[in-house]
Amino acid sequence: MYYGNNDWKSGCLYALIMLGVSVVISLLFCLLFAYFAMVFWNYAVTTMFGLPCVDFWHMFAFLMLVRIMFSMNISFNNNKKD
Repeated sequence: MYYGNNDWKSGCLYALIMLGVSVVISLLFCLLFAYFAMVFWNYAVTTMFGLPCVDFWHMFAFLMLVRIMFSMNISFNNNKKD
């Protein structure tokens, strides 16, 4: 690819900057989602079920735990077809 000059460092620098920007945007999206999940939990779940309120970092950790648990592809199907 041609980024304005023949220096390979400029293309590499552009890729690193775009990688950094995408990581920051992804992190901000995760933090924003955790904030809204915390607000929903503290508003709805505590009043309906009497569960305790959670703070931001507990909700963030809870969402990461749920993500790990439900992203595993575990199958209990033992029927083997030959």
